[in-house]
Amino acid sequence: MTLDALVLLLWRRAWVLVIGAGLGVGVAFGLTSTMTRVYTATATSFVSAVAAPGKGASYESAQFAVSRAKSYPPLVNSPEVLQSVISDLGLTRTVPDLVKSVSAVNPVDTLLVQVSAEAGTADEAARIANSAARHMSLRIQALETAGGKRTSPVDVQVAVPATAPQVASWPKPLINYVLGAVAGGVLGAFVVLAADGIARARRARAEVSQTPRATARRATATATATATTPPSGDGHQRVTPTRVPTPAPAPTPAGVSTAASAPAAPVPGAATRAPAAATTPSGPQTRTPPSAPAPLTTESLSARPPVSMTRWR
Repeated sequence: MTLDALVLLLWRRAWVLVIGAGLGVGVAFGLTSTMTRVYTATATSFVSAVAAPGKGASYESAQFAVSRAKSYPPLVNSPEVLQSVISDLGLTRTVPDLVKSVSAVNPVDTLLVQVSAEAGTADEAARIANSAARHMSLRIQALETAGGKRTSPVDVQVAVPATAPQVASWPKPLINYVLGAVAGGVLGAFVVLAADGIARARRARAEVSQTPRATARRATATATATATTPPSGDGHQRVTPTRVPTPAPAPTPAGVSTAASAPAAPVPGAATRAPAAATTPSGPQTRTPPSAPAPLTTESLSARPPVSMTRWR
């Protein structure tokens, strides 16, 4: 099947594709309704550095804070931070379970650390994100302090607390509907192609089964056409004559002369010619009277052959 034929077939059966797309959207809607909603909240922490006195100290402190901020995101998944979050909020979840729901990132070349948390409700996600950001800051201060004395000028504070999200981050209804419509349309196209292939196979089998009958009908029509010529101009049908063989002559009885009793048999296949008409010159014609028969004499009677008196049965 060529591309043009395929496009024409799908265009003629476009209603099948539309029905398939509608069914796909319906299935996607049903699956989306049964999925568990997941909400994501994000709290933002700011990394600052105390500048030392001197020319150019502020720039050096900022660069130092940027370099330190890159190493802080993994600390949010430390057992100390997560266990503190569970104890702070009174969660029934465990540390290995909570580590899958809390994450942190540091945008490139910034002093920000974004802490995100996922939960089944919007309020719980916001509370987990804020608690994780706060306990991460405490953990950083503990690591930057040695022997009860701060060894680093860097300080981390929660700058933007997390709020309860209004829309679930999962599932994505619009994406699911689009995927369902595409899947339904593709399934409808496969149905159209399968139905067309089955119809073609049935027509091929029907043509194969009718071939012997058509051959027999053509043979009968050919035989009839050879025996009968087409009708002539006067509307009558001409029939080709059939040559009939000439029967053999009957046996001649004994004592009877063949030359005197039976005429000569015609030769089979030889055409019989009618005697040509005598042509007379133009002008007045004169009838000649018939001649008188010759008188019977003793010599003429004695010259005639004897006649057999045998009776024919």
